[in-house]
Amino acid sequence: TYLYTVTNAASTGTISTPGNITYTITLVNTGDGNMTNVTVADVLTQGASNTNLSLTGPTGDGGTAGQFDIGETWTYTVVFAATQVHIDNGNNLVNTATVTTTQTGAATQNAQATTVVTKSPAMTIAKTANTAGPVSVGQIITYTYTVRNSGNITINNINVADVHNGTGTPPVPSGETLTIDASPTGDSADAASNGIWTKL
Repeated sequence: TYLYTVTNAASTGTISTPGNITYTITLVNTGDGNMTNVTVADVLTQGASNTNLSLTGPTGDGGTAGQFDIGETWTYTVVFAATQVHIDNGNNLVNTATVTTTQTGAATQNAQATTVVTKSPAMTIAKTANTAGPVSVGQIITYTYTVRNSGNITINNINVADVHNGTGTPPVPSGETLTIDASPTGDSADAASNGIWTKL
């Protein structure tokens, strides 16, 4: 009887920042027959997105090369680099390994490993003036508003509004600039200097 088991393990069960996840797929021949043409397909799914991964291995092929001998344990591995895009997506990362052999024909077995993506949106704002006063009539005061993305996901269309307790028209914050571009660099963007930061 051609029988085997397959398991799939992820190096981490949760992820909140970009980083590598190592998946380990283990096959054990638990039957009484040797198997050939063992094929393991591996797919990483997040929401509606599917990515085919290329496995390394197997290790443990100690008998006839390429033959899944009785009692053997074969191990495959793959490292998946989760990026900020995956953190922003927020859906679980689900790795599915599917196994076929010549002897088991169309029958397949699969094993899944799930990594939960934790999203924690947050931001802070600080306001400073270029003078502490006292001020004279007609003096221009320049205010600086510092907005920081203190969470773990990208935030979009940040619009700073102000309330002015003096007379005249309230100031309209504009002329936004990127002061600190934290790693991964280059992913923050601003389409126009219109008082709204596009992506931070």
